[in-house]
Amino acid sequence: MSVNILLFLAGSNSFEVTQIIKHCIFLLLYLSIAFVGVLLWRNKTLGLTSSIVVQSLHLPTLNTSVIGYLFTGVVDSFVYLRFEEGLGLGFDGYVGGRYTFNILQEVTELTVGINIVALLFLLILLRARKSKDMVSTDQDA
Repeated sequence: MSVNILLFLAGSNSFEVTQIIKHCIFLLLYLSIAFVGVLLWRNKTLGLTSSIVVQSLHLPTLNTSVIGYLFTGVVDSFVYLRFEEGLGLGFDGYVGGRYTFNILQEVTELTVGINIVALLFLLILLRARKSKDMVSTDQDA
């Protein structure tokens, strides 16, 4: 039934249906940020692991002729390499959510980067998980 609703909303154009599905998937990803944040805040076991997974989705930015991907949270800053007519190093910052996902697109440059803010938060989460594992191991002994 939900596919029929999407087809109705988009008409018969399969490109529009694909766009609607893509937007719905990223909407679910943004909702998952809030959900795992609440789990982490409540100190639930699943909160730490799921926060690590969701935070990992924020790490890369990629723009090639095969795939384009960007998923940002609230505040993000990227360091990236750009190959256009030569090699370049760049820096971008964002406030507010932003996402891109494209397959087989026409691009004039190749861009590969990493989100520094997401990397810092991921390292904090991984350290917290390691500390939590050490505490539980000590209690088991």
